[in-house]
Amino acid sequence: MSLFLSRRLLACAALLMIAGCKGGGDAPAVQTGSRAAAVKPAKRAGAVNDTAGFCELTLPASGPKAKAFAWPNERALPDGTTPKSTLASDRWTWVNVWATWCKPCVEEMGLMTRWANALEKEGRPVDLQLLSIDKPEDAAALGERIGKGLPGQARWLRDEADFGPFLDALGVDRNAAIPIHALVDPSGHLRCVRVGAISGQDFAAVKTIMAGG
Repeated sequence: MSLFLSRRLLACAALLMIAGCKGGGDAPAVQTGSRAAAVKPAKRAGAVNDTAGFCELTLPASGPKAKAFAWPNERALPDGTTPKSTLASDRWTWVNVWATWCKPCVEEMGLMTRWANALEKEGRPVDLQLLSIDKPEDAAALGERIGKGLPGQARWLRDEADFGPFLDALGVDRNAAIPIHALVDPSGHLRCVRVGAISGQDFAAVKTIMAGG
């Protein structure tokens, strides 16, 4: 085989690998999971304050299109405790839907911690709530992950059957992949839903959303 042909084949293989990661358009890369797919952040050049680029769904604080956030049915955590279902009324609530088997979900937790600390210092405290969709047989893995420390309060979806209705309530497709982020304002209204992992370029967009009241 000639050197020229070898280089052509290598170039084609590289292009196929890139296409497989990106999918169609801005679709994020997908990693197979037991119940949903874990996604990596799509490349969004110049996202900075682009709240439209950050949120798959944006909702108003009031009016006919406003939507109150409601927790799905939950089970007790591996340690036997069950978090309160109330929402903070003096700050925004950041709901993160994740699972122990979702690598991007776990990888972004450090970033969530840094963002929460930065928002606190800026006088914009946020209540982080991490809703796991792990199955009952994953209790040991979930308990171990919680023991290592999470950015916020751990929660656990009661059953797989509750996941679809919860996605309906968020206004996203039932085939949506995790992680999923939902920003809820102090009045309890859902304001932004993001499907996919976060990245450093998104912090300004989150601050802009929360500053909007």
